[in-house]
Amino acid sequence: MNWYLKALNRYFDFTGRSRRMEYWMFGLFNFIFGALFLIIDWVLIETVEIISFPPLYIFYSLMIFIPSISVSVRRLHDVGKSGWMLLISLIPIIGSIWLLVLFLTDGDSNSNEYGQNPKNLVREDDFNTKSTTDLKNEKNLNIKESKFDNEDEETSERVSDVRIEEKQEKSMLFNIIISIIGFILVSIIFLFFIRESLTKSRAKKEIAEIIRILEIRKKELGFYPQELKEIIGNNPLRKKIDIDFWGNEYHYKLIDNGVNYILISKGKDEILGTADDIGVNND
Repeated sequence: MNWYLKALNRYFDFTGRSRRMEYWMFGLFNFIFGALFLIIDWVLIETVEIISFPPLYIFYSLMIFIPSISVSVRRLHDVGKSGWMLLISLIPIIGSIWLLVLFLTDGDSNSNEYGQNPKNLVREDDFNTKSTTDLKNEKNLNIKESKFDNEDEETSERVSDVRIEEKQEKSMLFNIIISIIGFILVSIIFLFFIRESLTKSRAKKEIAEIIRILEIRKKELGFYPQELKEIIGNNPLRKKIDIDFWGNEYHYKLIDNGVNYILISKGKDEILGTADDIGVNND
């Protein structure tokens, strides 16, 4: 999460370098949040009549667009490439694959034209001896040699830490890929179990709209139409209003000499009188 927040803190920063860990951790959390907003929006669209577009996902996408570009540019800088290389993704398939390879490539171990290595690798001057001024301040040779030995030990420890960190980064990238795949599978399973309830909610919403139009029609003409298709009229928005969610015609029938009506969706099984029927008996 810290890597995600770090990328957000560098919102408009298109300079410098970003290591693989920062880029892919940002991508992981960005994917998770985007998927969660899509699921929430889907539930809202299916249950709230006035919502017909994914508001949360659109807002999040607009908010995250600039930092997504900036962290991608810095990741390209880390491997010594210009940020303009992002445009290579415009080449179908090949461009995206090439860009993916660059994003997976380890950054330059030393400083490049875009800045220092974000991993804080040991610089070459760390291997050098102390400056002449520092050496003059030493009082005896034993102390100097002791300090040199300490420097060598510190340098070795730093190199060892860097190697360990690189192994951890590769392991983290693998875990990120597994996490994304796992999240997709969990999302699919979740949507599979709630799909039926959301589908019925959507069907009920469509029936409620038909009932509203039927009541308006009765107030205007004093009676309900003989066939449901009559409420379509010349309104293109009502072109398929007589077709239910599953693509079947609604069962519509006037009763009590046209005073009331029956309006039923046959459901997924397309059979009238079964448990998945959805409708109203307006008597």
